[in-house]
Amino acid sequence: MIVQASVRRAGCVAVLALIIGCYPALDWREVVATDGGFAVLLPAKPSRERRQVHIGQLALHMTMLSVRVDSFLYGAGYAALSTSTDAKARADLLNDAKTALLANFGTNLSHQPGEGRLAFLDGHPCVAFNAYPTVNTRALSLSARLCITDRHLFQVVALAPRDRAAAADASLFLGSLRLLK
Repeated sequence: MIVQASVRRAGCVAVLALIIGCYPALDWREVVATDGGFAVLLPAKPSRERRQVHIGQLALHMTMLSVRVDSFLYGAGYAALSTSTDAKARADLLNDAKTALLANFGTNLSHQPGEGRLAFLDGHPCVAFNAYPTVNTRALSLSARLCITDRHLFQVVALAPRDRAAAADASLFLGSLRLLK
């Protein structure tokens, strides 16, 4: 029994070493934003920026934690909501946030307007989607997850060259968003 457990553990360590060795530039670590009430995995130490954004009819102060590694860009942002919102207002705000994010890439964008996987994070509504913008003749892959609680709007975004999108491990990044209790 002990021998089997040791063999399994050694096998897991070997597989983990192979995975980490495949992406040496990505050093994933959990980053906690206590003021935003969330944690997320990022592949390096993030820079922090705060700016005003317009989402629908709201002007919000968005704080972004971002990392550029190789040709990949990862960002996790949050904005405090000044008032509690009902379910319809939260759904509208998620839709407006998606529209605003996509508008940052202009009209040269491949995206199905109805596309988006509705999901939940700790009972709070989220939407996840992919888009394929072209910026300055560069074909990019954008993966995003937006979530909303009574107090915050969260935005987690990975951007990579389209031909290297698989190496960016966007699903690991987007799936790592965790709300703090």
